[in-house]
Amino acid sequence: MPWDGTEVWIGEIAADGSIINHQKVAGGLDESIFQPEWSPDGVLFFVSDRTGWWNLYRWEDGKIDAVYPKEAEFAFPQWVFGTTAYGFSSKDKLICIYTQEGTAHLASIDLPHHMLREIETPYTSMWGLRFKSEDVYFAGGSPVEAPALVRLKPFNRQARNLETNQQCHY
Repeated sequence: MPWDGTEVWIGEIAADGSIINHQKVAGGLDESIFQPEWSPDGVLFFVSDRTGWWNLYRWEDGKIDAVYPKEAEFAFPQWVFGTTAYGFSSKDKLICIYTQEGTAHLASIDLPHHMLREIETPYTSMWGLRFKSEDVYFAGGSPVEAPALVRLKPFNRQARNLETNQQCHY
């Protein structure tokens, strides 16, 4: 099962359709990989449970680097297909959802400086992170907020519940 052990590989597709110059980047029987994705500037990012926590890593110039080590989960159960826990707002900034002590958090990570900044929301459960232009979309809910689709403009700190059209301030 993908949560037990998976691998991420890279390679090139030759003119005849074969894969050449392939190499394993990470993973194995006891390591699981989630959401491998190329950044806007061509660096491979992925989530791995190599430390016992689902943390973000990047692979560049043959080296794996932890993006922001944290005792938290930057992934979702892999029996649900198509989920995303992070995406890029620029080549230097990543927006992510992570869960710590049962509560979901939305955050931005300054990639050059390995700094995480919490983005306050009224939601304690978040999933389905998507991006369009400078907007971030996700589903969120809490014990006092019904589940809703939310559009967030992280650079001007505005969020809107798209189902009720209510403005959220954070």
